[in-house]
Amino acid sequence: LFGSKFRFEPSQGVLGVGQKEKIKVSFSSDVLGDFNEDFGWQLHGTPQPLTLTVRGKVIGPTFHLDEEMLDFNRVSVAFVNSRSFHLFNTADIPFRFHMRVPGDGAGLKKEFSVTPSTGTILP
Repeated sequence: LFGSKFRFEPSQGVLGVGQKEKIKVSFSSDVLGDFNEDFGWQLHGTPQPLTLTVRGKVIGPTFHLDEEMLDFNRVSVAFVNSRSFHLFNTADIPFRFHMRVPGDGAGLKKEFSVTPSTGTILP
């Protein structure tokens, strides 16, 4: 399930006697859950491949807002009125967000603006 989500650089090569090579392992998954994958490298002249086991857990973001509702009360026409709230990252991983107001801008002009509308919140 997760094996295809790994990349190894370089993926092949030649080592001389006494040489070593640093292998970069990259992983990106759109699937949540535990993983335990075995990868093997076949070496010319050896009957057994070298095996590397990679394990971990892919988790999704968790977050909360400090407000359940923003009440603008009465707002004068053509005057800017602002409210604020906080978005908290409660996960052990960075959390990327993109906020928008659904349906805003369907008319002639957008009525709401969210600042910042995108970003990353570290754990």
